[in-house]
Amino acid sequence: YEEEKEFFAQWAEREGYGPMDFVPRKKYGAYLQDVLENAKKALEIECIADDVLSSRKEGDRYTIETARSGVKQYDHVVLASGNVRPLHPNVDANVRGYYDDPWSADFSHISAAKKIALIGSGLSSVDMVLALEEKGYTGEILVFSRNALLPARHVDPVAFAPFLEKSDTRESPLALLTMIRKEVNSANVPWQSIIDSLRPFTNTIWQNWSSAQKQHFSRRLLTFWNVHRHRMAPQIADTVARLHSNGQLIMVKSGVHAITGHERPLVHTRSGDHEVDAVINCLGYRYDEADRVYEVGDRIGPARFGELFETTAIPEIRAQAHELAQKLSA
Repeated sequence: YEEEKEFFAQWAEREGYGPMDFVPRKKYGAYLQDVLENAKKALEIECIADDVLSSRKEGDRYTIETARSGVKQYDHVVLASGNVRPLHPNVDANVRGYYDDPWSADFSHISAAKKIALIGSGLSSVDMVLALEEKGYTGEILVFSRNALLPARHVDPVAFAPFLEKSDTRESPLALLTMIRKEVNSANVPWQSIIDSLRPFTNTIWQNWSSAQKQHFSRRLLTFWNVHRHRMAPQIADTVARLHSNGQLIMVKSGVHAITGHERPLVHTRSGDHEVDAVINCLGYRYDEADRVYEVGDRIGPARFGELFETTAIPEIRAQAHELAQKLSA
């Protein structure tokens, strides 16, 4: 649907959402399921639930070996595995009250907790805070993060012409940061619009950087980029701010190096230990090439990270899918 970029907006409108509403992230899964069902009416699609053990190119075709289905050959293979490695802290075996991701959390247990720890402060953590608030949780929520930074607040978009020139895409990370700060201070628009205007340039900038510059950005600036790039909807930001101001949501600026305990989890940080009733890992996922060493014809989404920088958000994946569909149907 690259040529129908308003398709999701139209779908959301049929679901009762207005043009300026923020649709819950889980709703996008329902939308994609609808898209898939429509695609099945026009294409012959077979979904195979199996583990791929290997993929190798042999002549003009690809041989795929799976755990249960054996070996089959295909004309083309696309690696679309998404993020494949969950991030998690060091956890002792048999720690009671620890949940390795937000989707495995047992609300029948944690609803009675007086103190819950969330590891990580990104959008997954925000989703968990909202889920707890919606279920009427009244205890403390401790969010552990090395920088103690939550995603920034989004605002209504304001038209803003890109301020970068093609030559600027070869500047160093620090030089670009200086240019962005200068534009934020001088432009008469919200800083969010300036960050959004960088979107068409980010992959070119990334590809122009040396390995050392990429490492420097990833080590020193990536967290701050993510905070400003992946933002909270205004109504969500209001809820989070309210919980923080009344003392229910507590930001702990410290990384978690271990979780131990039996009757109750004990969260170990550099600043001290915290005994809680439940721990929910909200660190999310990342793409790990080591887990997917396959010979393929093409890649899409997170599997292209490294080659590209912006490759996990829907607009970029949609454009990649459109380009790939044209290639395969030619």
